[in-house]
Amino acid sequence: MLIYGQDLKLPIDLSTGSLNDTGFDGNKPYHVYAQEIKRNLKTTFESVERNLRKSRGKMQNVYNKKAYESRYTNGQFVFTKSDSLSKLEPKFDGPYMVVKCRHPVYDIKKVSSIS
Repeated sequence: MLIYGQDLKLPIDLSTGSLNDTGFDGNKPYHVYAQEIKRNLKTTFESVERNLRKSRGKMQNVYNKKAYESRYTNGQFVFTKSDSLSKLEPKFDGPYMVVKCRHPVYDIKKVSSIS
């Protein structure tokens, strides 16, 4: 597990005594330690980015399996979702008739009565 570029400290670490270990020993110079941290962070971020890309791909596939695309033709009657703020107002406006199709954009006109 990862947090702030280092391993996550868990409550069990208190009993094992590994909580005080910072990773820095006094035998090597600070600039060497800083280079090691920089290298470790770079590999960690690359790993995180790779995992995010993989996860994003999986989620995209799941979404695309359930996605439904509506296509309408000229002369077809449709309703539009209204932006009503009250729960008592109708949720849809219409009917409208599709006048021109340029998928995914449709030109519609209000129909006074369906006959």
